[in-house]
Amino acid sequence: MKLLNKLYGGLKTALKQSWQNYPEALVFIYLFGALSIDRVHRDVLTIMGLNYSNVMVAVLTAFPIFLVVAALDRRFSPGRTKRLIGDLIALVLTALIYFSLPESYNQIDIFRIFVVNVSLYLSFTLIPFFYAADDYDISILQLISRLSITLLYSLVLIFGTFAILFAVDNLLGLSIDGDLYTDCFIVIMTVFAPTFLLGDIPNGQSVKRLSVDVLMKKLHIYVIMPLILVYSAILYLYFGKVVVARALPKNIIVHLTLWYALIAILTVFFTNSFRAEFAIGRWFDKWIARILILPVGMMMFSLYLRISQYGITVKRYFVLALALWCVGVIVYFLVRAARIYQNIVIAAIVVMLITMYGPFNAFAISFNSQFGRLTTILEDDNMLVGNALTPNPNISNDDKAQINALIKYFRRQDQLAKLPFLPEDFNPHNDMEAVFGFTYNADNYARTEAYINYYAERNYQSQDITEYNAFYDIEYRGGDAETGDYTTALEAGTLNIALADGRRVAIPLRRQFEQLRGNRAKDGAEPILLKGKSDDGSKWLFIARELSGQYYKNADEYNIDYIRGHLFIE
Repeated sequence: MKLLNKLYGGLKTALKQSWQNYPEALVFIYLFGALSIDRVHRDVLTIMGLNYSNVMVAVLTAFPIFLVVAALDRRFSPGRTKRLIGDLIALVLTALIYFSLPESYNQIDIFRIFVVNVSLYLSFTLIPFFYAADDYDISILQLISRLSITLLYSLVLIFGTFAILFAVDNLLGLSIDGDLYTDCFIVIMTVFAPTFLLGDIPNGQSVKRLSVDVLMKKLHIYVIMPLILVYSAILYLYFGKVVVARALPKNIIVHLTLWYALIAILTVFFTNSFRAEFAIGRWFDKWIARILILPVGMMMFSLYLRISQYGITVKRYFVLALALWCVGVIVYFLVRAARIYQNIVIAAIVVMLITMYGPFNAFAISFNSQFGRLTTILEDDNMLVGNALTPNPNISNDDKAQINALIKYFRRQDQLAKLPFLPEDFNPHNDMEAVFGFTYNADNYARTEAYINYYAERNYQSQDITEYNAFYDIEYRGGDAETGDYTTALEAGTLNIALADGRRVAIPLRRQFEQLRGNRAKDGAEPILLKGKSDDGSKWLFIARELSGQYYKNADEYNIDYIRGHLFIE
């Protein structure tokens, strides 16, 4: 009984505190719940002449806006007049958000709504700690703890309510409408959960000093930190292998290193209050930023290679933005011994807003990048002059694949209408052949069956090269390339090399890629040896050291990304 009384008293206090501190925000989240229940029962598109979906989005966004107003009021000299002014500003912002929303949503709109909401919630956690160097990390731990408890209580209420409804329906014979389950779920998640959560939020003036559990301390100090250091050693070994082999890093290294750097930064953040108690914690704090320099540098180099070859897409832009944020945090860790962790979160908010708004947003930059790639291909194939597009069915399969992939990308981003050389209402499924000269094969070029990566040992068996008089170190990175000694171009799986002395060498590689796909060749294999004659009859020997690309099953096509090898010729 005492336990129940204590639980009831805690719930009552939490609900009272939340209404005292955040009444306006709670009104809007309750309103969102009511609107959600109404939408469950009524299939309508408007409410009082307004777009229903836009009203719900604006009301949902008003919740964090009013949280920010309440946090500002509590942090800086609270007063009724100031609070009323803040509420009026919040109402104006809510109205502006509604009128800025489109009638129907595309990917860009969804991203922007998400980023605005996340930025507001992060700002809400920051406001109580302006000009305060301490306790922010502890407040975040407290908030995470409170979220976990709120989620647990909410799940208990949801499953308990569902069990009661199920029992009433099946045991008492009362017919329970299935929508009632949804209604109860909405009420719990939009009424109970936010009210209980806001009942114990850090205010920056009396942050509870959390006694971090000994188990959690040991988990971070003796498990997470050593795992990060072991992973760092593996990355360093891989980078050493790349340097020794004079090879390019694999594309996957970007994602592996990015998540590793992000986890390391979060570990530094969440262990700020207790890592000084442990020797490994102090060592980790001193050296982790320095350890991250090489992996993050290699990650940026790999990302640069990928962007230089395929341009910037929206996803690649976000990866780059997160990578640059990680770089900035690492630099901050290096130059500031006494760190203010709020600065890291403020930087994250700024980066998120830049990615969505202004001239350097993700969608504008990625469009310009991919539009440049498409126009370059079309101009090289003599299909585009100014804004006049001429169909050409005789271009290479590689160019057809790239054009198909780019058209699919613009279609997925709802940006086909921005391409000035396309007719109005262009539909790639119906108009592709008439406009470009070949069919639209989105699935063929989008779905990759296998990634092919081949790397030969450096110390392979010696070859007799006495009959050859010249040697060239050949490297192809996608697209036509020119060096002082040769130019390279790839067409239909054949690497065409034009030497400076005028001779031309055609090296067929499709068969080798087929064999690699079938055999799943691994690193450390024997080199591939190919022989043939140039256009003037000179014998040549090509030793393939490294090959990479993708196989598209439906189109039975290979997209060759990278070729490296040695060419010997008479």
